[in-house]
Amino acid sequence: MVTVSFVKRTEISDEMFFFAVIAAKCGEQWVLCRHKERATWEIPGGHREKGESIDQAARRELVEETGALGYTIYPLTAYCVDIDGEKTYGMLYFAKINAFTVLSEKSEIGEIKLFKDLPDDLTYPAIQPYLFNYAMDKQSICYSYVMGMDDRIFSLKQDGFYIERDGENYTAAFPKYLAFVWENFISSHLAVEYWNEYICDGTAVFLFKLKEEIKRIEAENYVNDEVLQLCQSLCGLKFDSIKAMLKTNWYYKDKIK
Repeated sequence: MVTVSFVKRTEISDEMFFFAVIAAKCGEQWVLCRHKERATWEIPGGHREKGESIDQAARRELVEETGALGYTIYPLTAYCVDIDGEKTYGMLYFAKINAFTVLSEKSEIGEIKLFKDLPDDLTYPAIQPYLFNYAMDKQSICYSYVMGMDDRIFSLKQDGFYIERDGENYTAAFPKYLAFVWENFISSHLAVEYWNEYICDGTAVFLFKLKEEIKRIEAENYVNDEVLQLCQSLCGLKFDSIKAMLKTNWYYKDKIK
């Protein structure tokens, strides 16, 4: 009997993670791959190799199995597969792929295909539908480029945030259901007269750290005159629109339609 359950990453020691599975989308379609020796489809992923972290394994497997270029990836959850009492652990990730490169002829993958939904002919039908359905529920991603912050931001990684350094600044990606955690952290740690914004599903949420308060403004469809006025007063630069302002940042440029 095969059962799949989801657990907190912090409950499993790192060396116990053997598999990385990446539920990936390109545009509004899901990316699946077919092994050269099989006629069935599977979510990209594979075994962790010696000497790499499970996060490194996820990025490597995504590129090797899909040829992903310009992608964003973040962890969703740890999971456990129990086969007749024998348990193995893996990490499930979500990725957004912007473009693909041609796979090497030496690749074990024979075909990449985009699907609106999970197909019926799966390589692991007792496991992957559970992982796919979990990713479906958690697929909305928030993105933020962070200035006026320090390395305390890395403490969020234990909660499921994907944080990377960019010079003296940071990039962050996290599932929408963790937005309240992000806002609480930013409100407590952002330097005065800085602001932070995160974007998700066509909306930008701005958190301004003013002298006596945090001012929160949601800009649906990236439109809000008060946001532009506050940004101008804090940084001295004038922008015609929020969308134009955000697109000057490399991290947001390809994420805003």
